[in-house]
Amino acid sequence: MCLSIDCQQVVASKIEMALCCPSLPCPSVSPEAMRKQRAHLLELMLMMAALLLPKAAPQAVEEEEVSVDNEVNLVMTTITSGVNHISTILEEREESCAKKLSEPVEESLAEIEHIVEVQWERLTEAEGQMKVVDDKMSVLLRHRGTLQPTSTSEGCAEPFEEAGGGCFWPHKNPGLSWERARKRCQQAGGDLATPEDLTAVRNYLRHKLGSDWWYLWLGGRITGPRRWAWLDSPEGEEREASEDDWANTDQSGDCVALNGGRGYRVMKWDCQDKNWYLCEKKI
Repeated sequence: MCLSIDCQQVVASKIEMALCCPSLPCPSVSPEAMRKQRAHLLELMLMMAALLLPKAAPQAVEEEEVSVDNEVNLVMTTITSGVNHISTILEEREESCAKKLSEPVEESLAEIEHIVEVQWERLTEAEGQMKVVDDKMSVLLRHRGTLQPTSTSEGCAEPFEEAGGGCFWPHKNPGLSWERARKRCQQAGGDLATPEDLTAVRNYLRHKLGSDWWYLWLGGRITGPRRWAWLDSPEGEEREASEDDWANTDQSGDCVALNGGRGYRVMKWDCQDKNWYLCEKKI
């Protein structure tokens, strides 16, 4: 046990040094937690004082003949000095830590304010653009009854053109299989061509395209030699090509195509091959 006055001073000094170390890092706690920490340290100092005082006075009387009052004053002076030093250190730490914590927070708040300001500007700009769109839509809705697709004199909406009693649109690139070509025509609001007047359509293609377009899919399936059925024909109904309408070739297949190099005559072709195609909308 520590009974001498010198020993008591050493103990008090070590307690003070342990509790008042200014190099401690800033805690990641709130100011309220820091105040509780300071109160805990002060309470610890007072508890140490209570332990020192009862032991210091009797020993001083018996061995060193120092008065109890002097011992009490010495211990209390040491404790008071330590408490004051603790209070000063903790107040400085609290101010320093508050400053270190507040600077990043202020920077973050400034950055957030800038982002919010930018977003408000963009929102305002978007609202202006939406108003322009709304105005244009209002005009279109007022006149929608008078807006019609551009049509030819025969009533075919562009890009379709009238020929042989139907509206036709030849497609060149890219070449597609028969099935894909049909889907493409359906997406355009029609189907692969099934012309009622084949001669008129052949003349239309010769006049419009010349002989540069080699092969175009039609909406027909081969049923026999020089015979085929249109997609929209009743079941069992077939077409038979005349000598002038049919192109004799070595090609084999089940799908109907036109041979541009031979005056757009009808021929059979492998359905999986890629060819150009002729779409049609019925009038």
